[in-house]
Amino acid sequence: GRINVSDIVLTKPLPQSARDSIEAYVGCIAGAVLKSDYIAAIKAAGFKDIRILDESVFPLDVMCCGSDCSTILEKPKLTEAQLADIAQSIISLKISACKMEQP
Repeated sequence: GRINVSDIVLTKPLPQSARDSIEAYVGCIAGAVLKSDYIAAIKAAGFKDIRILDESVFPLDVMCCGSDCSTILEKPKLTEAQLADIAQSIISLKISACKMEQP
C-alpha cells in the first residue's frame, strides 16, 4: 500500500501551557507530536521509502484561530516572543511512503 499524509507536527515539545490551551487544541496544535515520533510511527507500521514532500512553518494566525492571539497570551501569560518561538516549532508536514507485503 501507499500513503500520502499531510499533518501538523512539532520540532520541539510544546510548553505545558500551550498543550493545555483550548485555542491550541482547536487550532490542531495541542495534540501534535514530534516530527521524529511521527516518522517513527510510520516506520513501525511497516512503511518504507518515507519521503518528506513538503515541510513548512504552521502560520501563527492559524494557531490563534484567526484571532489576535490574545486568548492564548492571557491564560499562560506568554509574551509575543514566546508565542512566536512556539510557532516556529510547529510545522505542516506532507509525507509519502510505501508498504510492501513480504512474500
